Amino acid sequence: MDKAILPVLLAGQRVQHQRVDLVANNLANASTDGFRAQYAVASEHVMLRGGPSISMPRLAAALTDPRPGTLTTTGAPLDLAIDGPGFFLLALPGGGQALSRAGHFVRSGDGTIAAPDGARLLDAAGAPLAVPQGAAEVVLSADGALSADGVPFGQIAVIGPSSAGPRLSGARFALQGVAEPIEGARLRQGVLEGSNVQPVQALAELIDASRRYEMIQSLLEEDDRRIRNVIETFSRQT
Repeated sequence: MDKAILPVLLAGQRVQHQRVDLVANNLANASTDGFRAQYAVASEHVMLRGGPSISMPRLAAALTDPRPGTLTTTGAPLDLAIDGPGFFLLALPGGGQALSRAGHFVRSGDGTIAAPDGARLLDAAGAPLAVPQGAAEVVLSADGALSADGVPFGQIAVIGPSSAGPRLSGARFALQGVAEPIEGARLRQGVLEGSNVQPVQALAELIDASRRYEMIQSLLEEDDRRIRNVIETFSRQT
């Protein structure tokens, strides 16, 4: 095998490995509320080495699928869903902020509306939303306004997709730059958005990436055997 081909094969194998990782993560989160699938986009990287150039494949980006997941009615007053683009703004328990489509919230001990792990739901100013003490009924208007027993107490922030950075974990993304609220966002109460992963499509892509990886591995192993045979032949002759 030409020595110039070896780095190309290794780069191609690395791309397929990254595809496998991405798709496997999609499948693992097929039932995660608000999860957005990600897909690998490969590109060509041309290396110049003083002679002929070498075209190397590489992973250019992991694109997030913007399509919404299936909406399921739960009837729980703090199960919330965004009807359209955008993300909820959360304050993470360990510090910092994140964006998420997962809308299952609970009322914590101090009245704040939070995700099960303690991440607090925020308004557009970045302040936690808290249900007034003693309130029995929480109602969400389609525009994101919250009221308790008929008294308004807060406005949920819906942040635009352009503010979403790299994935942190599960359905959460890092906040990139300044949180930019979406004007005219619509929300629904008693509804949860599921994952937008298409399991059959994801499984087909996982099989394709695995087969491509194995094909490249076979080429590398065949070349390794050829080199060994050449070395053994010359060793016997000498």
